[in-house]
Amino acid sequence: MDGGGASTSLAALFEGNEEEYDNGVLTTLQSKLDELRSDLTREEKEIQGQLQLLESHGKKCKRKVALWLNEIQNIKQRAIDMKDSLNQFGCSDFYVPQGEMYSAEESQKKIEHLTEEIQKHKKLKPLVLSNEYVGRKFEKNVETLWKLMRDDRVFIIGIYGMGGVGKTFLANYMQSEIKRTKTFEDVLWVNVPRYFNLDNLQELIAKMIKVKFYYTYNETDRAIILAKELEKRKNIILILDNVWKYVDLEMLGISLRINGIKLIMTSRLKDVFQQMDCLSINIIEVKPFYYYHHYNSCDIYYRNDYDDDSDEDDDKYDEAWKLFLLKLGSYGTPLTLSPEERNSARYVVKECDGLPLGISVMAQSMKGKTNIHWWRHVLNKFDKLEMGVEMQQKVFTTLKHSYYNLNEEDWQKCFLYIAFLPNFMHRNSLIQKLVDTGLLEQNRSLQQIFDEANVLVDKLVNDSLLEANKEKEIKHLSSNKNDLVLSMHGLVRKMALNIWKERVSNMMIKCNGNMTKIPYTDKWAIDLEVVSLAHNNIQVIPESTSPNCPRLSTLLLFENSIDHIPECFFAQMNALKTLDLSKNKSLTCLPRSLSNLRSLTSLMLHECSELKDIPPLGELHSLLRLQISSCSIKAPPQGLENLINLKWLDLSMNKNLKLVPGSFLPSLTKIHYLDLLGCAGGIGVEDVKGMTMLECFAGTFILQDNYKDNFTRYVQEILDSANGLQTYFINLDNKSKMSTLIEYPFSRFKDRTMGFSDCKELRHFLPRDLLKLELKYNDYWVCLCYGLLSCGNSLLEEIRIYDWKKLWSLFCSSCYLCTNLKNLQSLNLNCLESLTVICQKLPESDMFSHLKTLCVHKCHEMKILLTSKFVQQLQNLESITVSHCNSIEQIFEDEEDDEGDSNKIILRKLTWLSITYLPQLKTVYKGILICKSGFKSSIDNCPQLCKPGTEYVVS
Repeated sequence: MDGGGASTSLAALFEGNEEEYDNGVLTTLQSKLDELRSDLTREEKEIQGQLQLLESHGKKCKRKVALWLNEIQNIKQRAIDMKDSLNQFGCSDFYVPQGEMYSAEESQKKIEHLTEEIQKHKKLKPLVLSNEYVGRKFEKNVETLWKLMRDDRVFIIGIYGMGGVGKTFLANYMQSEIKRTKTFEDVLWVNVPRYFNLDNLQELIAKMIKVKFYYTYNETDRAIILAKELEKRKNIILILDNVWKYVDLEMLGISLRINGIKLIMTSRLKDVFQQMDCLSINIIEVKPFYYYHHYNSCDIYYRNDYDDDSDEDDDKYDEAWKLFLLKLGSYGTPLTLSPEERNSARYVVKECDGLPLGISVMAQSMKGKTNIHWWRHVLNKFDKLEMGVEMQQKVFTTLKHSYYNLNEEDWQKCFLYIAFLPNFMHRNSLIQKLVDTGLLEQNRSLQQIFDEANVLVDKLVNDSLLEANKEKEIKHLSSNKNDLVLSMHGLVRKMALNIWKERVSNMMIKCNGNMTKIPYTDKWAIDLEVVSLAHNNIQVIPESTSPNCPRLSTLLLFENSIDHIPECFFAQMNALKTLDLSKNKSLTCLPRSLSNLRSLTSLMLHECSELKDIPPLGELHSLLRLQISSCSIKAPPQGLENLINLKWLDLSMNKNLKLVPGSFLPSLTKIHYLDLLGCAGGIGVEDVKGMTMLECFAGTFILQDNYKDNFTRYVQEILDSANGLQTYFINLDNKSKMSTLIEYPFSRFKDRTMGFSDCKELRHFLPRDLLKLELKYNDYWVCLCYGLLSCGNSLLEEIRIYDWKKLWSLFCSSCYLCTNLKNLQSLNLNCLESLTVICQKLPESDMFSHLKTLCVHKCHEMKILLTSKFVQQLQNLESITVSHCNSIEQIFEDEEDDEGDSNKIILRKLTWLSITYLPQLKTVYKGILICKSGFKSSIDNCPQLCKPGTEYVVS
């Protein structure tokens, strides 16, 4: 450390020179203290100058500014005290005797520590002084902006966030600070019209820099003039506020990278920054103060930051609350409310969901209204979506711009539909709900529909109409770890519902609440069109409940605890089109009145785990989508064969459902999506041959008489045809048992998987476009090549084999199947009792050239995993996992290659080697294994492994 070095130097001066040493030491230390005091005084005067300016404008400073200044005074006083103590050594003929050397050294150390403390305190110097700028996050954003502006490598800076969140507020603050500090020669501000063209944008900039265009000038002329004029100015900041579309800077006349010109732009559209080559690391996202959502019967706060200028009062930790009180007060002094008023006002602030614009407008509208009945009245209006004029004009109008930016009407309808759904939904679940609405169909394929739904969700997130949260932030949700959780901001949701009301569509939306009973019949207005009571805790629907809602088209009751629905409940809902009762896990039966809902197009019964009785559905001829999955039904509902318009049928994961070939499926010729996996029994090939529109299929074909000939024809005539299935998971089973599922079949479109379970017969035909092959529970085959046929299948990417008793070799390396296997990327071998080798002989050079992952588990007859010659074909191998194989002695066998070099194996892409529970393993490899940078290995419970082991060399 520097301090230690200085002390040593001083001691060296003392040593042997005590009598000759003069008062220079004292003078040096005193001068250092004077410099420190002067530095502190400069910092203090700068802050005090800014405070005087604030006071002249009737504003007040943050509390932490005063605390920072107080600490400056404390440090200055300590410097004075140190100087006084130094003066005690003597006068101008200062002499440091041997006994006083320690005091001199200690004084220098104290000064050095004080210097370090001053530097730390200067780093804590408040950048934002006025208490009108609430939130620690605001100050962090200011600090980041300064860093980006001072970085010579950064030319475009973005400020991104939803409408009303404070993007312009932040940019305006930076404009004032740039002018005050004179860090840049000039700062130009341009309010960009939403529907601008280059002409009017050039005119706006020209007026700012006092340049006049002649009417004869075209866009190019004006751009040249602007570029020349801006080059003269040098070192300027241009702020483009509220940008809605791409701006061609070159055509505009803005030449970045010249003379220090930098651009700051604000937008609520992420695409705009990407189109203008603004790097993501140079984009500052401005978020609401915190995220408040009523979810799972809990009030949950997600706060970005807490402000440092707080006292012991818990209210002061709430940045949204602080801003509200500040705006409710006058001249920078927060208003003080009575306890009763404060409790009601808290709920009003909560309804604003941390959005600064909403908080400010609400505070402005409540100024002077101190009686408690005013607060209760506002809350009642919020609940009924009857917002005041100020909220309508200033908040909703601002937010609606994002809605109108969804140019397609179907996209606008989908966005409004999302407002009916519970907050916090996994992305995949939300996309499925959008598909269920039918708004995106328009005679397109399923892949096109899902692609558009994904694009729409991306658009909503990028345009700040949906918020994307990582699942770890939403602890009460559990699903796919890679699946984003999406939510809609509270005021955005109210804006969407307000649009529905403006269209004279009555609705009842009470999601995410604590409801235990369904609303009484008199609460169901006769003109209701949409009712969403999803994600509550509704348990009881009284027997007499029969809402008279002849116009009701959408009823969402999913994610409740309903155990019984009265017979009369649906009796007066004849216009109902969408009914979702999913995840009512106590529901055991459905009322017979369901059979009369002839307008119904979507019926969703997913994860009603106790549901056993479903009434006949044969009269529901309008039904397009039917999902009865993960329930307890033992037979398909009566009348399914009459649903000839059905496009989507999901009967998956009904473990008690016994499917019978030739029952209801042959008449459903318009089916596009059919999922029958996870049911007992299966269907016949003939059941689906007439489904010419089928795009996605998952199910089990039962091996009946003539099944092989039928299946071979199905493969050749349907699967291998140009218009065959795009996505499928087909299982061939010799027994009428529930099919097992390794992974959900439709995790991505054009995912094509085939599985064989307990097949005795040989020569099964594989489709040409098959990607994944799954083989389970076979007691007969001794080699894959003996049981499978392929006509030129070169697309197969993955093979998984589980629980085979007689299989001793996977491939013969010479048959038609082997010679065409050129795209295999993953090989997973599990519980193969007789397997001794992967290939009977060395395969052709390109058979395993694309293999990336090799997993071997419980293959007890194998002694050597890979020969060195075999390894030469595995140059794309990235991961090897071997576990619980009782006989394996070597991972890589020692044998000389053609050049006589037996000491080296090269796997340049290998990054992971995992070896676990191999009791006979003696060595991984006796030579050198050359692998990729970043290679990692894990070896555990291999008691016979020789030490030292393999030498790993990173290439």
